[in-house]
Amino acid sequence: MKRIDALIWVLGLEHSIKDRSGIYGYTQRTLAYNSNRIEGSTFTKEQTSALFEEGYLPATDEFYKSKDIEEIIVCGISTTSPQEVSAKMK
Repeated sequence: MKRIDALIWVLGLEHSIKDRSGIYGYTQRTLAYNSNRIEGSTFTKEQTSALFEEGYLPATDEFYKSKDIEEIIVCGISTTSPQEVSAKMK
């Protein structure tokens, strides 16, 4: 099995069992953070991770923009499996 095939298999497995602790979760959090940062989000990496992992943001004295929260939530609801993405790339 090629390395890329092994990676796709692991991503697919983690996606199917909704495991966000492995490479799939790391990829989702990193892509969401970078994508939303480009769009002007003010969230830190830690805030983005907390929203993905816990479903809520840590308490602070700062206000959160509702648009930032909405963008993160939309990124986390992707239903496309890694195998579907891989097949589209071939």
